[in-house]
Amino acid sequence: MSKGKKVELFECPMFNCHRFFVSLSLLKRHALYHAGVCPYMCVKCGISFKMEHALNSHLKLQHDEHMDEKFKKIRGFITCNMCLAMIPCREMKAHIAKSHL
Repeated sequence: MSKGKKVELFECPMFNCHRFFVSLSLLKRHALYHAGVCPYMCVKCGISFKMEHALNSHLKLQHDEHMDEKFKKIRGFITCNMCLAMIPCREMKAHIAKSHL
């Protein structure tokens, strides 16, 4: 990086987090931790992960497999905090309204 060039940092808005990121996309990815979103699910055992690399590690350590197309297809799902069901992201509001209200 050249001297004098300013880098814009993005601060996490959550109280007492104090994390900064060099891009908005990294901040958005970090926000998954605060939201409890786990969009990467192991199709072998059903455990969900917040980050793709965590699913990759799980597959290698627990199932001696690598991520391939069958695992990537599960993207876009999140875990319901009330019943722990895996729900497509777009259907979470409907799921909560139907099952938990």
